Amino acid sequence: NLANLYKEMNEPGKVKELYLEAINIDEANGGPTSLDYATSCIGLAAYFMDLDEFENAEQLYLRALAIQEKKLGIKHPSYASTCSGLAVVNEKMENNKKALSYYTKAKEIWQETLGDLHPYYGLSCANLANFYWKQRQTLKAEEEFIESFAVNDYNQNTFFQFTNEKEKAAFIKNVLGEDDNAYSFFYSEKIASGLPYTISLFRRNLILSSLQSLKQQLFSTNDSVLSNKFNEWMRLKKYLSELYSMPVYERKDDPVKIEEIAGQLEKELVRSSSGFKKQMQKTDWKDIQEKLQGDEASIEFVSFHYNHVSKSGMQDADSILYIALILKKDKLFPEMVSLFKENQLMDVLSAEGKKE
Repeated sequence: NLANLYKEMNEPGKVKELYLEAINIDEANGGPTSLDYATSCIGLAAYFMDLDEFENAEQLYLRALAIQEKKLGIKHPSYASTCSGLAVVNEKMENNKKALSYYTKAKEIWQETLGDLHPYYGLSCANLANFYWKQRQTLKAEEEFIESFAVNDYNQNTFFQFTNEKEKAAFIKNVLGEDDNAYSFFYSEKIASGLPYTISLFRRNLILSSLQSLKQQLFSTNDSVLSNKFNEWMRLKKYLSELYSMPVYERKDDPVKIEEIAGQLEKELVRSSSGFKKQMQKTDWKDIQEKLQGDEASIEFVSFHYNHVSKSGMQDADSILYIALILKKDKLFPEMVSLFKENQLMDVLSAEGKKE
């Protein structure tokens, strides 16, 4: 823990010293085959990754993986996490076949042990999307980006049902990196898709939605039956969120059965409350397109950190781009139009300020 703190403080010398001390302590107490020893190896491997010492990192990850296989078995979320780390290491070393194998293995294990709605499964999809993008396998990359968004869509909708506006804003800030990669992919590869429009629409609707205000409306009607149904629905949705965050083998109840009960309550609430019905309605870009007249357009304005792929791999964002996503009645997909870079906008605003 102290090593991680020094890592945040950018004091690499102390980080390495503390990780090595932890490894020595774990080896003395539990031996070089204990899970604590494996955890310390993983921490030191991450440290070497930051220093671009990939061979040292790989050896430590492999040591930890061997211990986890013996102690936990290969069908365990922690084993999958170490596979994911090894995937990143091998990708950095341009061992792409090994990297793909580890990325795929991590995804399969997380799906089997955590389910395909768990955030780790979504992360594995995002990792594969970026990997395929770097390998110029755009069709596979697009499939993984779409699947990653679907998982994030579910989890963020669930999370937002129990949070206030400040927590929502903080949560969205944490996932913007994945959005940046998706926008950058579709922008740079010039792929026609509805996903960028869907992401923009989804993010905005999440911020605007508020089940807390809906709860107040329902309670103000003095309809105790309706209020009790809403509270029970909220309890079940929160419980589902907890279940999906657990490994499959730790779940006391089957999420599918809980989904069925919650779904029935949701139908009853939709029939009984217009406010609840409106809150639950999901609007997709195709729904908007259907309502457009022939001479109308719906436009989403988006800004994102532009990450691009070169021969040396993915490059970190060197600029913030502003684009328009234009949806028309007669177009198969929304059109992505480049507007300007943020520094260009700042130059214009600065020039206008000087004129005044």
